[in-house]
Amino acid sequence: MNHKRICALLGFVILSCCSVVAETPGRKHSDGPLKREHFKANVPLNSTLDAVVYTRLHYGYKFRTTANDDAFVLTCTTVVCCGEQLPDRSWMRESADTKLLDHEQGHLDLAELIARKAETRLRYLVRKGKLKSTGATVEEAEKALIRTIRAQLMPFDREIASVNDEYDRITAHGRDEEAQKAERRKQRKSMRSLSKRTKPSLSMSAI
Repeated sequence: MNHKRICALLGFVILSCCSVVAETPGRKHSDGPLKREHFKANVPLNSTLDAVVYTRLHYGYKFRTTANDDAFVLTCTTVVCCGEQLPDRSWMRESADTKLLDHEQGHLDLAELIARKAETRLRYLVRKGKLKSTGATVEEAEKALIRTIRAQLMPFDREIASVNDEYDRITAHGRDEEAQKAERRKQRKSMRSLSKRTKPSLSMSAI
């Protein structure tokens, strides 16, 4: 029997790196560039920042179920990952320069870059038959499979937080225009390079 699931690992609030569990549907990187209307949360009264964007690693998977005498065995057959932004948690001041959108897009691009790396790793494990689990019930086996997938994704989740910290440090949160342009050039180059080296993944809707 084949099953499919779409899940979110963890969310990171960029600029303060506080981990959260996202509660609302997000915008996939493939949905297009960020716009002002994608920043829907209220601006915190005590913040000195002009904008905050929440991003997270989003993943979906399929698995095949088999049963033996005393357990169910779940074998993962497909995994996809993408970067995602959470509009209901992201905010931007009305007075913020529209150029800031490009800086925030950089955070989402970084999440997508790392999501593609994560997907490559997980698909390798799928090919090797190493993403599987067992349980007394299908539900228990799936929980175990999710733990296995999340354990594989956690280093990439931490990498998102790390590279975003560095991006903000180098660009002074987008205020250093020359540094911002340089970082965005590097990100776009990385996106083009990764696209050439990896096959297009299935869309989340395909999962």
